[in-house]
Amino acid sequence: MKKYAIFGVEEVYDAFDEYEHANPLPPFCINSSSLEDAKAEGLRFLSQYIQYNKNYSREEFYSSGTFVPRLIQIRDETGKIVLDHSSELIRSWPFQSDERCLIPSELPTQTCFLSYSRKDISFELFLNKRLPKYSLLPWFDLERPDMPNGRTEDDAVIKQSIINGINSASVFLITISDFSIASKWVELEVSTALEKQRLQGIPKIIGLQISQIKTPIPPWLNQLQDHQYIFDLGCWQDGATRESQSATGEELSALLPSVLDREFQGYPVPNFILVRRNNNEAA
Repeated sequence: MKKYAIFGVEEVYDAFDEYEHANPLPPFCINSSSLEDAKAEGLRFLSQYIQYNKNYSREEFYSSGTFVPRLIQIRDETGKIVLDHSSELIRSWPFQSDERCLIPSELPTQTCFLSYSRKDISFELFLNKRLPKYSLLPWFDLERPDMPNGRTEDDAVIKQSIINGINSASVFLITISDFSIASKWVELEVSTALEKQRLQGIPKIIGLQISQIKTPIPPWLNQLQDHQYIFDLGCWQDGATRESQSATGEELSALLPSVLDREFQGYPVPNFILVRRNNNEAA
């Protein structure tokens, strides 16, 4: 399997199928056996991302029009451009201002695996849009086995896909909530990341807690909070208001760079927080 970086946009058409504008989409990483497979997988992912964003994102208003995914560019793991549709798209767009959607000059330098429960999808969409700011290219699996209409493969295929994603990542971001604690797939992802870190020193593991924990803390989360960075993003709440989204964005800007810039020197001393329980006491 090879690692590819996918860059795309969504073209927006009104109810009369008239072109309105293009919106940039966050870049992401996939593992594919060939460029042709990466192209097909990339388009499929872009379609899913637009649909989930429309259904679950609390940041943007979507009209009743049509949203069409377009591939701009694909790069291989060395950063080499292996597919480029940017010139073709520029020629097809009626508005010069849409060129803002093209590839930024500074590209993400690290791949980041996102571990989460599908019930926290609104936060993942919020997070995913901000990761390029920190030079992180997400391995972001929308077709998770716990998603509606998610994967139908057997467990062995799903596990291998998770392993491939984590093996591609230098950073592992886990969203901590009652939902993720209850997910067997999140548990598998965390244990896989911890084992890889023990053997190879990567990925750097960062926990983002977005709600109070009301359920018993499982052993794998105790292990995680003993040796990794965990940040409290209690300001997220349910992310339903612009105020909570803005506060969460500011928290991420203050916290993530301080950890991402540190060289890994064995397990870090947990000098941030422990998991926040419902009674506001550390677990």
